[in-house]
Amino acid sequence: MIDRHYPLISICIPVYNGSDYIQDNINSVLSQSYENFELLIVDNCSTDDTQSIIKAYDDERIRYESNNSNIGAINNFTKCVELAVGEYFVLLPHDDILLPGALLSFVN
Repeated sequence: MIDRHYPLISICIPVYNGSDYIQDNINSVLSQSYENFELLIVDNCSTDDTQSIIKAYDDERIRYESNNSNIGAINNFTKCVELAVGEYFVLLPHDDILLPGALLSFVN
């Protein structure tokens, strides 16, 4: 649920064939103490289990977008920026994680 009392953060994960890392990546975002965020995952036409891993999550803050074809890494990053609606933006590669408290630190 979006809380308008605090700045909304758009965390964007551009991903392509990230099944080895995406679960740890998403879990690191969902476990943040600062909870007013959208998690936007833009899948660049993965051919592995990335989509099924993402779709197993049931959290209203997650928004999943899948490209019809692979548009290249830079265009996928750009699409993340275009789709984000938050006051703040965090680009999080699919093979990285957010440390605990990272979003609260960013907002402060």
